[in-house]
Amino acid sequence: MATAGTSDRPGGARWDLDGEPPLAFRLRTALRKSAPARWWYRGRWRRRADVVVVSFPKAGRTWLRLLLAQALARHFGVTTSGALDLRTLAARDARIPRFRIKHDDDPQLKTPEELVPLKGEYRDTRVVFLARDPRDLVVSSYFQMTRREGRYHRDLSSFLQCSRGSVATIIEFFNIWAREAAVPREFLLLRYEDLHEDPVAALARLLAFAGVDDVAPTVLEHAVDFGRFENMRRLEERDALGSGRLRPGDPADPESFKTRRGVVGGYRTYLSESQITWLDRRIADELDPVYRYA
Repeated sequence: MATAGTSDRPGGARWDLDGEPPLAFRLRTALRKSAPARWWYRGRWRRRADVVVVSFPKAGRTWLRLLLAQALARHFGVTTSGALDLRTLAARDARIPRFRIKHDDDPQLKTPEELVPLKGEYRDTRVVFLARDPRDLVVSSYFQMTRREGRYHRDLSSFLQCSRGSVATIIEFFNIWAREAAVPREFLLLRYEDLHEDPVAALARLLAFAGVDDVAPTVLEHAVDFGRFENMRRLEERDALGSGRLRPGDPADPESFKTRRGVVGGYRTYLSESQITWLDRRIADELDPVYRYA
């Protein structure tokens, strides 16, 4: 149960994932699935965004936000005090697409059954789905929930089996978006691993999807260089951006940083061979092959 003085709001004080969610959260979860809610959100995205980037938490959206902000600012010649501030950029120049980067449906707090299965709210919008290997994603989620948010208090092995915000939810969240990919006006699947392998090409593809063409290679290379893991870690250590989006939960704990490792396949450091085999089997049997993670 939620403890005294805690809040059920995703960004507020924390309730434990192993406990029963507060009543207000359960009511909102039920409401979120209703047709009126989807209709309301559809109007909201139509008014506020040209491109919505959705993801499960810990898929690399802070890195992507920084890359986009750097590339857009330099391409359009706009200055901003915040290296992550996409809204300010769009407000200063009407040519810049209005990006919204969000955790669709707060899946990190939900069981698979609680997820919204229909994505009609995005029917009038361009959607980018930022995917990441579920094996890396679940490990990063564990450290987010234990070291940054304090929502989970057991070991990683137990978290893998947790019904809320863990492996089962990640797979179902990905599968919902695979089924609903034809619903948005336009849809782009962007994998964290592809962004790692060739960030310049991936960033160019994303900008072209948003209608920003002919971005100079030097602009893209500058953005990628600024977004290097080492630079992002330095920015986070100094709280240089003054933003909770890039600030450690505990400066003395490396596992509490947003820029925790920034590698592909890092899950092998934390999981046993039997756990990896179990995850491999679940991904092969249950995850839509469109993601190419089997």
